[in-house]
Amino acid sequence: MENLIKKLLNDVNVELTEEFRENFHRKGFFEDDTWQHSKRAKQGRTMLDSGNLMRSITGTVQGESIHFSSSLPYAGIHNDGGEIIVTQRMKNFFWAKHIESKNINAADAKFYKAMALKKVGDKIVIPQRQFIGEHQKVFDIIDQIATQNLDEYFKNLKIPNS
Repeated sequence: MENLIKKLLNDVNVELTEEFRENFHRKGFFEDDTWQHSKRAKQGRTMLDSGNLMRSITGTVQGESIHFSSSLPYAGIHNDGGEIIVTQRMKNFFWAKHIESKNINAADAKFYKAMALKKVGDKIVIPQRQFIGEHQKVFDIIDQIATQNLDEYFKNLKIPNS
């Protein structure tokens, strides 16, 4: 029975990791929650400019549960939404990025300059663009995988003759 649970958790881990990554191509949390478009995103690729955030999603089996996360520090603010308070350090970073991108990409340079000109203490609002979490589709996938695993387990179960 322990092997059944391990297999079930591993199958769910693989499938849901793929589904959560697929949300980036759907441009929303499954089909029913489309993300707010980002003005900064290139060619309608909101949250997919580099693909780093999408690729960072991992599932870790811990005992009899699975924990999905990203190692990137900005994953949480994008998944949950929220506000960031502008600091002097952020302004310095944006000035450096503005100078770096000036001769490479005019659109990026314009964005970084606008960010660098914000006042310390200003709030930057990041809209929620959820890609990991609970959803009916998640529960449906778990149910489907559990049913398949249980069917396979009982089909292969050897019952000794008495």
